[in-house]
Amino acid sequence: MMVALLAACEQKPSSVTKISGTVPEGDTIENVIIMTWVEITPDSVARRAVTVPVVDRRFEAEIPTCTSEYSSIRGSMRSIPFVADGTTLTVDLGAPIITSSSKKGVQSRYMDYIKWVEAIPDEMNEKAASLQSRHEAGEDVQQEIMALQEEYKLYATPIMIKTIRANRDNIVGLEVLSDLNDICEDFDLLREAAGMLTDRIKKSSSATITINAIERRAATAAGSKFIDFEVIQDQDHPETSTVRLSDYVGHGKYILADFWASWCGPCRASVPELKNIYEKYRGDRFDILGIAVNDKPEASLKAAKELGIDWPLILNGDMSHVNKMYGITGIPHTILFGPDGTILANGLHGHELDAFIEKVLKKE
Repeated sequence: MMVALLAACEQKPSSVTKISGTVPEGDTIENVIIMTWVEITPDSVARRAVTVPVVDRRFEAEIPTCTSEYSSIRGSMRSIPFVADGTTLTVDLGAPIITSSSKKGVQSRYMDYIKWVEAIPDEMNEKAASLQSRHEAGEDVQQEIMALQEEYKLYATPIMIKTIRANRDNIVGLEVLSDLNDICEDFDLLREAAGMLTDRIKKSSSATITINAIERRAATAAGSKFIDFEVIQDQDHPETSTVRLSDYVGHGKYILADFWASWCGPCRASVPELKNIYEKYRGDRFDILGIAVNDKPEASLKAAKELGIDWPLILNGDMSHVNKMYGITGIPHTILFGPDGTILANGLHGHELDAFIEKVLKKE
């Protein structure tokens, strides 16, 4: 089994990544599972699982070096992603943390980026929380919200571009490009950043999704006309259950489309904010439309009842179709459509969304 898995997915088939790890004291697991990658063709890899025995709380393994995809390791708790970068990796499943023997290795660069990302919310959230409480108290903080968004973008964008350039030949560069796509509205810059990636990375399925998402976002940015789509809510009765986005959008009301699913924890957590917005602005000029994706209709309806969702719903949506149409790669995701169907905002949440809706409604 191990011999077969040592076929590397890099140009040098003999390259391997050594792993030495420990499990927490008192943990009685007998094996850890490492998800790794094996070369199928020069341009494609396949995922494989390796079962590694644990002896006296320790385990060791060698897996193919592959920097074009994330590998992962699982003990008794959650799975931990890492980059099999050809260095020696030390794993502490009790922390959990994976460190590399090389500070210049891809795994080390990946950990540095994660630490940087996790530090930013601590700095920004304090300011955002203050704005949130002031907004809820009735104060107009729209300009300050926009200023905070720009502050974050101005700070983060050049660092992300630099990180992509330094990791143009590995999965870290692709992840940073995906993160940059979440905050950047400069589509020429996003295309330039995507162009930094090597052809090998661009051929991965993850890169295809991210690059397509950039192009779809460009086509559905603020100021663009909405793109219609159709959903068959009940496959057994397509003639009576087919609905279209245009059944709701473009008929003289502001429509906030919320893409969600019953199984999505962040989606459920965002419902109180949406309910607050719904109660404040619902009426002849504004409505919310829930669009459940990759979710069984009965599960969506059950969750809607549990959460107290009483705005219109489209059931049985397809996330892959939504991604192709609007570049949406994750949920929850919101799009605010104007009365004529023009896209006014894409991807706003929380107090930023509330303040934006308040602003556009005040204009009329």
